[in-house]
Amino acid sequence: MKKFKLFIVTSVLFVLGSLGLAQSEGLGVYSGWPEWLGIQYQSSSLRFGGGVSFAGLGASADFIIGENQIPVTGGNELSWYFGAGAGAGFWAFLGGGFYVFPHGLVGIEYKLAGTTYSFYGEGQIGANIAFTGGVTSVGPGFATRVGVIFR
Repeated sequence: MKKFKLFIVTSVLFVLGSLGLAQSEGLGVYSGWPEWLGIQYQSSSLRFGGGVSFAGLGASADFIIGENQIPVTGGNELSWYFGAGAGAGFWAFLGGGFYVFPHGLVGIEYKLAGTTYSFYGEGQIGANIAFTGGVTSVGPGFATRVGVIFR
């Protein structure tokens, strides 16, 4: 049984290691839910972002685990990626409060040939843990992003 577990762990690490670099490095801007407008910085596989929403602020740190290329023509590059992260933020309406959002993510990125920018779209799903007036609530959560990365 121990050999089988070691085989599975080794196989997963080899697959993840073979997937290549993650989302493009650089500064970017995005829009989505719950953050309507945000900025991000990506270095290697680590991404930090922060933005504003209806009546609050949010921030996140994500680790892009892997990326796979999708063949396209014309010198452009299309790829999908996946990862995990955590977000946190607060809001001021309805008595105010703050939230924590551990999540998984999957997205797609399109790099235009001959330019220094790329476009991406992303979905995130996880647990939304909210703290409001001494009450803690836990439930499913989701977030979305569409943006531009300036490489």
